[in-house]
Amino acid sequence: MDLNTQAAQLAENIKKTLKIDSRFVVFDFEIAGTDALSELNFRVSSMYAADGIRSFFEEKSPVGNGIKLGTVRLLPDDVPAEALFAICNVSAAPILAAASHANEQITQMILGESADVLEQRGTSWTRVRLHTDGYIGWISTNQIVRCSENEVRAWQKGRRVQSRQVVATLRSAPSPSSDPVREFVCPAVLPVKSRKRNWISLRLPDGTMGWLRASECIPFQPGRASASALLRTARRFLGISYLWGGRSAKGLDCSGFTQMVFGLHGIELPRDASLQFTCGDALLTSPTEWVAGDLVFFSLDGRKITHVGIALGMDQGYIHASGYVKINSFDRAHELFDSHRADTFIGARRLGVL
Repeated sequence: MDLNTQAAQLAENIKKTLKIDSRFVVFDFEIAGTDALSELNFRVSSMYAADGIRSFFEEKSPVGNGIKLGTVRLLPDDVPAEALFAICNVSAAPILAAASHANEQITQMILGESADVLEQRGTSWTRVRLHTDGYIGWISTNQIVRCSENEVRAWQKGRRVQSRQVVATLRSAPSPSSDPVREFVCPAVLPVKSRKRNWISLRLPDGTMGWLRASECIPFQPGRASASALLRTARRFLGISYLWGGRSAKGLDCSGFTQMVFGLHGIELPRDASLQFTCGDALLTSPTEWVAGDLVFFSLDGRKITHVGIALGMDQGYIHASGYVKINSFDRAHELFDSHRADTFIGARRLGVL
């Protein structure tokens, strides 16, 4: 095994030892050096990771094996204060695993959402950490507006609204014949600028005004709601297509759907089904134990969580994103019975929804 391969394995072992979760922490490394000496240079986004790397080299002294520690960059180390934050300027922007359109979409950033800026790659790509759930990934720079912390705080103040429709069109003037300027998709939230007759103007992150009929808006009032209200919200998205990494009305994966529905009622959930499985009360294994609003989980091997949905109530099935947002049942005699889901069901968790 050559020295560079050993150095790469060492870096991966450090990551594993520190229990770094790449969904939420940057842990990148590069190898430089010669045949006789490899130098590991790290780029991380947490002080815990930076300190852990330095401690490992101080205690293990791998330099004796021809591997030494080079630099440890703590991101964002070269981002100016006036551009340390970003606000999404499009309906639903892909967040990708790497800085290329050819890479996997891991989640989405929704119009009006904010994030920390961790790194810039040329003029085309920005690495961000979403304020919504802490997810880290790369976004096309032309789909965000860079700003300061004070500008983010100002953006989030004042009266804000959501679309009554799952997807609405913001227009350039208070007229249905005016040009569209942006799609306004659930769960986006935008600040109100003014009102003209039965239209209101909404401020977009780049300063553009988007007009929408007042009747098509609902006030943004985060807070806990009843299970019946939560399920009414969930049903609004019936038929929306499944999209890996999706968390908006433009397309949803299973955990993006549950996160969005609960988020619209002020209940924050982690991004992934495996993390949502850690929320709530004890595991409920029988559909007769469920109440409306419980999260129902599925696993292909009985250990790793692979799918999540929302219970409609005792013996009434569940709503989930699988191919598209739909309702299925565990009752073998029901026309909506899904044998695959029945065979992989692992249990439900209660989040305390009233």
